[in-house]
Amino acid sequence: MPLAQATGNTRDNDYLQSCAYCNTHVGKNNLRVCGQCKFVRYCSRACQRAAWKTHKPRCQTGAEFRAALAEDDEAQAINDAFSAWLNCWRNTINTCTIRAFDLANSPSDKLATHFVFIKVEPRLGLSTVVQSFQMLSGKVMFRDDFIQVLRDRDCTQEQIDDWRNDDRGDHTVHIAIEFASFFRFLWFSLRDLSKWREMDKKTSADRAATWAPVLQACIETGLQYVSSSD
Repeated sequence: MPLAQATGNTRDNDYLQSCAYCNTHVGKNNLRVCGQCKFVRYCSRACQRAAWKTHKPRCQTGAEFRAALAEDDEAQAINDAFSAWLNCWRNTINTCTIRAFDLANSPSDKLATHFVFIKVEPRLGLSTVVQSFQMLSGKVMFRDDFIQVLRDRDCTQEQIDDWRNDDRGDHTVHIAIEFASFFRFLWFSLRDLSKWREMDKKTSADRAATWAPVLQACIETGLQYVSSSD
């Protein structure tokens, strides 16, 4: 299965406006694009150098993915459609998925050992970009358990090893979205987790139990939930 990469803490089109490492919103004209994969953007050489350790394993895969799309018009079309949809929903997805980890009731390394796995599919008969895909499911998984999913999708051993070795630490939220025959990986860093770790334990557990249906309902109705303050 082809693997595609994306990164950043974004709102709507902010992925194009924010640094992939420090998440600072500086505007597209002030960002430099990785010359190899053409996916990620940085506000400075310092951020690009700091991100290289974790970006390097994905960088070549991203370049290969772009080359593969150039030879398959159908794959290019579905990837472009998903990218347009994701630009509408990225911030809502980020807001909902951080709640999935129930950090107030979890070990301090939960973000390093777990990730969120979401499945979506194209929605037929609707022309609006915001409702062009529908969410089928979402769950929190152990990172190691995802290796079997990758094998079942006929990923190469190199791709599986990249996943196994992609350790971004315990302050980064990692999301994998499966659409058609592709995976898209998202991640965003949170320097201060105190808001979630110090939350009332019952509130944290309740939000973790409902994040997936809340996100699914938002996507189904086309109502973007972008608040992260409550």
